[in-house]
Amino acid sequence: MTENNVQTISEIQQREANAFLDGNACWQKIDNSGTTNKIYRGTLNKRSFILRLNQQNSALIGVCRQRENSVLKVIQPYPWAVNVIHNNWRRGWCLMQDHGKRLPPGNTCDSSRQQIYSLMAHCQSPGFQWADAAHAPSNAATASDLAINYSTLLNSYRCFFGQHAIEKNADHVVGERINNLILDIEPLQELILHTQDLLQQLPKLPHCLVHHDLHPGNICLDNQQIKVIDWEYAGIGNPLIDAIALRRHWDFSIQELASLPIFSQLKQQDLKQGLDISEQVVDSLETLWSRAQTISKTTTKQRTA
Repeated sequence: MTENNVQTISEIQQREANAFLDGNACWQKIDNSGTTNKIYRGTLNKRSFILRLNQQNSALIGVCRQRENSVLKVIQPYPWAVNVIHNNWRRGWCLMQDHGKRLPPGNTCDSSRQQIYSLMAHCQSPGFQWADAAHAPSNAATASDLAINYSTLLNSYRCFFGQHAIEKNADHVVGERINNLILDIEPLQELILHTQDLLQQLPKLPHCLVHHDLHPGNICLDNQQIKVIDWEYAGIGNPLIDAIALRRHWDFSIQELASLPIFSQLKQQDLKQGLDISEQVVDSLETLWSRAQTISKTTTKQRTA
């Protein structure tokens, strides 16, 4: 309990998780670098758990807790899936098994690479690409439930940055003064338009389940089995986005990527071109995400100062 015997939201969520566990785990906050959520580890009856408290932030563009909940249910049968004990997304917390430490950068051992490859093959399988609800298992989400609309995503960034723009004169929009610095909105809006153009240039491919934030920091190794965490941005999207992660972080070659199910019909030259364009898309999205976080954190500090 905090001062004056008033519970914080975090304490209430921890208490709710304990009620679900039917015990009293002592939650200790752990390093949450790489995520905006609060992460806690607790032990109960010799079992270790992870409790994620979801950050509610307008700058978390692309995050849909309901969609993530559907994705987590879809992936549970697979060996690389994080073991979700209970995801109370409406109340803002997710209780999971503790799968150990995250992979260090540059982890390219043969076992991890093979499991990452299997992950991609699973995500590209037809089971994640139901045409409509009539053909989907009764307890599973349909493709429409999980779909990512990249145009809508970029428009959300446009609206977010637009909210922080102020007119200096009729001919030029320079942005909002933050910490006595001028936040120049115009280049960000230009980057959004450029990213839209890049998306139009990508080869036409079936969409599949895409993590959208795949890197070693979002993968744990539990008894030599990889467990992929942080599915906040996941959904049915362009497979080239995750393929870029495989090329960047695990040094997969064009030949290896070309043998994945969705890419098998592409000529290697077309695949290479698609990957090069996708890399620019990923870089742009990372820039937009980073700037949105900076704006949000700075304006929050100003309001609470």
